Amino acid sequence: MKVNWLSPLPPAQTDVANFTLRVLPELAHRAEVSVWTHQDLWSPFPAAVERVYQLGDTTETWKKLLSADLSFYNIGNGLEFHSDIWKTSRSNPGIVVLHDIQLQGFFAEYYLYVINEPRSWVREMRRHHGREGRWAAKACLNGQCELASIAARFPLTGLAVQDALGVLVHTPDAERELRSLPCPVAYAPLPYGATDGPERERWSSIGKRAMAPPWKLVIFGYLGKNRRIRSVLEALAGLAERNQFRLEICGASAGVDDITELIRSYGLADIATWHGFVTDLDGLLAGVHLAINLRYPDMGEASGSQLRIWDHALPSLVTRSGWSAQFPADCVRHIDPNHEVEHLRAILREFLNDPVPFQQAGLRGRAFLERHHQPAQYVSTLLALAQAAREYEPRAAALRLAERAGTAVQPWSSCLQDCDLDRISRTIYSLAGGSTRFPRQSGGPSW
Repeated sequence: MKVNWLSPLPPAQTDVANFTLRVLPELAHRAEVSVWTHQDLWSPFPAAVERVYQLGDTTETWKKLLSADLSFYNIGNGLEFHSDIWKTSRSNPGIVVLHDIQLQGFFAEYYLYVINEPRSWVREMRRHHGREGRWAAKACLNGQCELASIAARFPLTGLAVQDALGVLVHTPDAERELRSLPCPVAYAPLPYGATDGPERERWSSIGKRAMAPPWKLVIFGYLGKNRRIRSVLEALAGLAERNQFRLEICGASAGVDDITELIRSYGLADIATWHGFVTDLDGLLAGVHLAINLRYPDMGEASGSQLRIWDHALPSLVTRSGWSAQFPADCVRHIDPNHEVEHLRAILREFLNDPVPFQQAGLRGRAFLERHHQPAQYVSTLLALAQAAREYEPRAAALRLAERAGTAVQPWSSCLQDCDLDRISRTIYSLAGGSTRFPRQSGGPSW
């Protein structure tokens, strides 16, 4: 099979780029892959990938894209990384690999600030969320509510997948939420090939770490508002034993206060440091004792950061919410989001009293990673979904044609009888390659 793979690539500061590096070697062994990105520069790729192409609105670009059997579009919440990929997916439908299922922030930023078309945003809110979505959008534009307050109820995920031939998600909750889509929907655990060889020993062996105070804590990744940095700092500030800890915060800040200033405001400048984006994150993690990976409210996403934590056999604190709530209790320590600060302090004191159970949880997390997150398993699901998507493609063409026909005949709908509409719809389906007998629907397939 000849496929296109559209994604941000390293050194882009998003874990989707690292995800692509983890998937491509296995995918390139089992399909002919052309990689596409919007970036001007990217890091070297595995030998199995022959060439990387740059997206552009040119005849040559589209000829190359359309020559493949199928395209895979990686779409997440970062507008700078995914907007060109999303726009391409609208003109050349394929499989959407969905890294977030709450995309309200992505689309609101695009329509309100990038192209400055608030009416288009309102129209899409009406199309995907009905009259209530339209009212919510207008209320935001009129200053009556904040965008963050409506994102969970009106995620606009449908706009990212409205013409998709298939959708792949990384959590069971996301798969259940998207079951009503007409196209095939698949769930596969986020892939992460556990480190092997000498590096595995260096990273995963607890004995290599100096097991004595000061104990090193780490928060890393894309530091949005839901990463709970304020709560962690508040918990440390109120802890009498805080001088036994050192907190390293790594990653680009997005939508939060200046983290260095936030650290000062809590009086923690002597024990906490914000490093920004770190190029040698693995080297830093090799000396850490406990990772903090809180996410609340969750955005329905899986966390590549958590898989990296387990690769290092690090014990971790996660929120009892969304994807993280489903982790085995012996692999992580769950934090109650309703009593976050108090729970954090209690668990940090528990760590000080006896770090051994935490170390054991980190090792069990490493074993869980090896069992459930192998790239080979992921690519098998990906290619099976590709086959289902190709079988669905004639029906998708019929649905798109029917939608256009419905728009065209709407001004005359009052003059048409039911038999006329039935004949039009059957003709459309037949022209799109289907039989004149419509397939039976059962609430939307969950492939």
